[in-house]
Amino acid sequence: MKKKITVMTLILVIAVVTLGGCKAKKDLDISKYSYPDLSAEGWTETMNVDFSTIKTMDDLNAAKWFSSKHGLRNEEYWCPSAITFGDDGVVIKSEIKENHVCADGLCPASGIFTGGIETRIDKGDGTFDNVFSQAFGYFETTVRVPSGTGMWSAFWLQSDDVGRIGDKGRDGSEIDIYESSFRENPTMTGNAVHYDAYSWPWYQSHGKVTDTGLNLYEGFHSYGLLWTPDEYVFFVDGKPVWATAFGGVSRVEEILRLTVEIRTGGVGPYGQNIGQFQNRDDGSNDFIIKSVRVYQNDAYKPAVKTYENGFMQDLLGKIKIG
Repeated sequence: MKKKITVMTLILVIAVVTLGGCKAKKDLDISKYSYPDLSAEGWTETMNVDFSTIKTMDDLNAAKWFSSKHGLRNEEYWCPSAITFGDDGVVIKSEIKENHVCADGLCPASGIFTGGIETRIDKGDGTFDNVFSQAFGYFETTVRVPSGTGMWSAFWLQSDDVGRIGDKGRDGSEIDIYESSFRENPTMTGNAVHYDAYSWPWYQSHGKVTDTGLNLYEGFHSYGLLWTPDEYVFFVDGKPVWATAFGGVSRVEEILRLTVEIRTGGVGPYGQNIGQFQNRDDGSNDFIIKSVRVYQNDAYKPAVKTYENGFMQDLLGKIKIG
């Protein structure tokens, strides 16, 4: 007689298999790494955007960048109207408004409004078209982070497959190249890697906070990621701050995102006290994006993968439930 596997047993089996190999965080010796020589043989520039030359939304779209998904993010609304264009680059505004107006009506009149840009198009039906995505290489942005309270900016990569369960982060990880939730500790920066669906018990996350010795809330700074088939190496102003192979390293193409998030609870990423968001007239709430550069290395290309199914989908297809 065939034994039936209960849903609870299945969950426990999958949790053990999925989580069992994730205990080791696998931070790497940062002293072994240095800024890549992007002029060396094998490196090719795949994107180079000077946002100070972009003055309209059409210019932005022509550079393969688009407004992040319009509507409620968490407590804040992401809205294309938050995107403006200045002498130094694209500016993401953040403010509390009582008379907000959207062209398509996806935001209310009253609320907290901010936004972001990314290399995919929101089709408005729950799906997206990826205009620019890449697996492996070197990714760098130069920005002036917002210094207002209750908010943070980020440069991050994300895969269509990040919600798949299993194969650790190899079938898609969120890679946070930086998050600026350190207003009270302005020399600090945060980096993180996340994978497996953002929900218990599958979700896995590991990050690092580093004291760079630089005031990252004054002027413009560069944040970079060297992503190889073997590791992620994170940089601030050309200096390595963290290296890890957590999750086994994503092998799928990922889009680029530059965004602002706002919380009213006073706590941001890495458990930082970010205070309460409020309107400011001095420009300290503005996130200014000056440039983005991306490079690919010929040696990395053979390791790029496309996943049709994740571990969870394969396992469920083989086990009879009931």
